[in-house]
Amino acid sequence: MDRYVDFSFVRERLKTFTAPWAAPIDPEVLLRLLLVGYLYGITSERRLVDEVRMHLAYRWFTRLSFNQEIPDHSTFSKNRHGRFRQSGVFRKVFEGPIVFQFPLFPRNILRDRPEFTDRLIPFLKKLSDRKFAIEIRNRAWLNAEFANLLGDHGIARVLQDRAWMPNPSELDFDPITADWIYIRWLGDRREIEAQTMAVVDRTAELSRWVDFCYQVMKRGVLVYAYANNHYAGHGPATIEQFRNLWRGKGLPDIRTQQRLRQEASLSD
Repeated sequence: MDRYVDFSFVRERLKTFTAPWAAPIDPEVLLRLLLVGYLYGITSERRLVDEVRMHLAYRWFTRLSFNQEIPDHSTFSKNRHGRFRQSGVFRKVFEGPIVFQFPLFPRNILRDRPEFTDRLIPFLKKLSDRKFAIEIRNRAWLNAEFANLLGDHGIARVLQDRAWMPNPSELDFDPITADWIYIRWLGDRREIEAQTMAVVDRTAELSRWVDFCYQVMKRGVLVYAYANNHYAGHGPATIEQFRNLWRGKGLPDIRTQQRLRQEASLSD
């Protein structure tokens, strides 16, 4: 989390919620301290102070050296119920897409895609304006009609890299159904569990995904991506390899999160 999440935004976000006479406690430090409590189930603010005081890893994450005093437990309560809640700062940290994952439906459960979409459409109409994505695992259901349905409701389609699902280059329709996409590099669980000495080499596949993501970003589409350990043996290493391949192709820095110029289609 520390490597991939920039928490510095909290200072600007809370600027208007801080009284000029307030004690100069770094809001990023407070946010990191509260995150330690949330992530590790430390519900008592007094206990959180004690844990951070004695735990080296917690101090490293919160940027508190051993000669720095930890804020009083009452400070956490005042900020959590006060300016942190008013500014929506926690929502910004955890704000992101919500993915609805549907299993591979056998015909005795759902006969075909129309039967699935007949049940899906009423559900889509009830969704709020947050980012939502749909993941289906029935390959035969993926066509332009299904993509248009998701596009009409502003829903992104999850793109998966797994054995039986098509790669975007295999599709005869535009897989982009919203102004963002969600990619899941999942791989084959049985294949990776059979490995005893080395991980699966996914360089070729990831290189193609780099090219695809670059074309998508040129259209102004925001890209979310996820890799599990079954894809190549270690999820974080997969993400790092993707980033290295991206840099190796001389593409714009993806950490800037700046959208590239609009393009008409993936083939441009």
